[in-house]
Amino acid sequence: MLSKKLLKYAPVLALSMFATTANAATVVNEDFEGDLSAWFEFPNGGTISLVADNGPSAGGSQAVSLYADTTVASPAFPILKIERVGGNLSGLPVTVQFDARAPIQTVDSTVGDQVGKVVFIAELFSEFASDGATNEILFAPPTFLDEGWNTYTFNTTLGPDAAGGLSLLFKADCGAAANCALDAVIDNVSVSAVPVPAAVWLFGSGLLGLVGVARRRKSKV
Repeated sequence: MLSKKLLKYAPVLALSMFATTANAATVVNEDFEGDLSAWFEFPNGGTISLVADNGPSAGGSQAVSLYADTTVASPAFPILKIERVGGNLSGLPVTVQFDARAPIQTVDSTVGDQVGKVVFIAELFSEFASDGATNEILFAPPTFLDEGWNTYTFNTTLGPDAAGGLSLLFKADCGAAANCALDAVIDNVSVSAVPVPAAVWLFGSGLLGLVGVARRRKSKV
């Protein structure tokens, strides 16, 4: 029989055990050092390539460029996507982080660079076990890329059905706008999820159940 003191603090004990054992697990860790093999490339009138550049979050010498230029092809909206990774992540909190900059950005190439004008999108998907997904836009207007590097961090929670894992998409989007150009350079992409160990849930629910039983007995007395 648990002591009254232990019963009193059982909920706190269960939560503290969860906090100390539910360490973040890395789902995506990509610095693009000579390799895009894990990613799907959809040029859509633009180009996707590795470039000699490096974001501030980690070492290395390469990043990936999503380049859209409607003076070359229209429309232009290159997409880079990693799909259905991480296993069943239903309802779990995740942290998405990446470095990005736009060394070329203009909605009208006849007037030069126009920072804070051209659309860049980062989008996260909770993949269903079968076809389908729910999505969340992490980065889009009214936020725009700067010419210099910035590190962007997003904390969110996946949908209740992410049994098919998660997907992450980046897009440089000039659409069909005349004379538009955007070079979105991305590096050091990471996604981490906080797993919920089954043993912790079982222990915590067991303690909470004992608290409920004890309280019912007390009320009967």
